[in-house]
Amino acid sequence: MGFLSLSPLSGRSHLLGEGPRWIKGALWWIDIEAGELWSATSADDIRCAVKLPYQIGSFAVTMDDRIILATRNGFELYVPSSAELKAIVDPQPTRMTRFNDGRVDPAGRFWAGTMAIDPARYAEPLGSLYCLDDSGKAVEKLSGLTISNGIDWSNDARTMYLNDTMRGLTLAFDFDCATGAITNKRPFAIYDRQKGLPDGLLVDADDHVWTAVIGSGEVMRFCPDGSLDAVMDIGTSWPTALTFGGDDFSTLYVTTSRHLMDREHTETGAGLIYQCSTSWRGRPENLVPATFDFHGPGELSDQLR
Repeated sequence: MGFLSLSPLSGRSHLLGEGPRWIKGALWWIDIEAGELWSATSADDIRCAVKLPYQIGSFAVTMDDRIILATRNGFELYVPSSAELKAIVDPQPTRMTRFNDGRVDPAGRFWAGTMAIDPARYAEPLGSLYCLDDSGKAVEKLSGLTISNGIDWSNDARTMYLNDTMRGLTLAFDFDCATGAITNKRPFAIYDRQKGLPDGLLVDADDHVWTAVIGSGEVMRFCPDGSLDAVMDIGTSWPTALTFGGDDFSTLYVTTSRHLMDREHTETGAGLIYQCSTSWRGRPENLVPATFDFHGPGELSDQLR
């Protein structure tokens, strides 16, 4: 096992840091439980871009700088220039779930999965995976997941990877980029659930798959054939997600959590955002086209008033 020489981005601790993305020269991430979306261009320029009174599970950015949020209340659109928050659609069939991790695919569609709200039901197959197209239509692509987590695509856009957290699995699918169809579901990596569970995931420039393993305090890197390439200790037990950023995409950023930790066992570094220089390279994030529009309710939410 290796050890990553990580340093905190700042001293700010989040309850459940998640979903880091490097977009247009800035690091973006969320605090799910605090309902906050954050951005940073440097350690001296960190700001909260959005604050909601309910969970934000993931987000996507459009080419014209609007922000799509996958939240407890479904998909919503935030317009920074006017500070408006508009409902797009909530495809969740019950109020027992909320949106969790998500990412934009190579064709510009925003995929996001769901999970149980009640921690006692995390292991139940209540989660689904949805795809939001550029017309604001959300289609359920997969059901029966526990916690839908860590989604990304291979460099040739022919394989999709997804973490089913409580089952301890990274799944792989054949992916049709033109249609968004997923087929041939299969296990890509299996984790020791007594040690840790797969959370956030990304694919790097060499087509290797990275997973943050919550509980074990590790980041794992897998070869495209599913064999384990490297295991790295990050120094705190609950890493949640990771991304590469910086001018050449060689800086690794890792989000962490202190959510649900026993108060007496909360670690000093839990909840911080970490960074380190590496010899690996990531890839730019996909953006949603500026043509994104929707014909849903669209009412102005009062959550930001």
